[in-house]
Amino acid sequence: MKHLLIIFCFVFVSGIAFSQSVVRIGTMEISVKQNKEQEIIPQNDPPSQGKPKKNHYRYSTTSGFIGISFMALDRGDEYFDIWGGNSYHFTFGGMHRFSFNEIFSLGTSLQFTNYNYRLRNAASDEEFANEVIGFLPDADNIRKQVYRSRNLAASIFTRFYVVPAKYRSNSSGLYFDLGIQGDFAFSKFYKVKPSVNNKKKYRDGYAFNPFNASPFVRVGWKKIAIIGHYRITDIFNNDAISKELPRLSIGIQFM
Repeated sequence: MKHLLIIFCFVFVSGIAFSQSVVRIGTMEISVKQNKEQEIIPQNDPPSQGKPKKNHYRYSTTSGFIGISFMALDRGDEYFDIWGGNSYHFTFGGMHRFSFNEIFSLGTSLQFTNYNYRLRNAASDEEFANEVIGFLPDADNIRKQVYRSRNLAASIFTRFYVVPAKYRSNSSGLYFDLGIQGDFAFSKFYKVKPSVNNKKKYRDGYAFNPFNASPFVRVGWKKIAIIGHYRITDIFNNDAISKELPRLSIGIQFM
């Protein structure tokens, strides 16, 4: 009889184990662990491990570019007169840019630029002629005169996107750059073509400055941009030549 009572108690306790964790029989308490269903987590959706999310807006990129700019004509006694359509800057190079967030990045560039200024009357200016050519030539005998400079340049710029990346359909939306560029002219000369076939090139390191600087603004969309430079230094040495060439240029770049 005693054994039957023990078995009955065991069966009774087992039957209610799923509904309570403590069973009291008389003065005796029996603790029973409650069987709980375990949450099933799909393997393709693992729990978060507390790692920080990757910032997709921080990246670096390198690209090449090519462009051409034309000088805005400057009128006045302090500037030489030029042929606008035949005076241009042809540029090609590469840029590297690092994005800090979805709207701001910092970049640098290296480039080669060929500056071509088709002049009208520089050789007729007594000061210019004496310092560059060495004498005042016959103006009626000059058919063409060009100042040409081949430069290596480096720049640094900041880029701002108008629309944040999360609202853009691509990473190259509308943007604008603000920067400054420094040029070194490794080849510079003034070329004169007279009416007869006897062209001459005049090189004078004293009259032509080798270094120039210009802030610039670039406004772009995807792979095309409009760029404007304003030269803040003088192309010619003011101790030798008081006049200057146009400072503002506006052009287009493809990247």
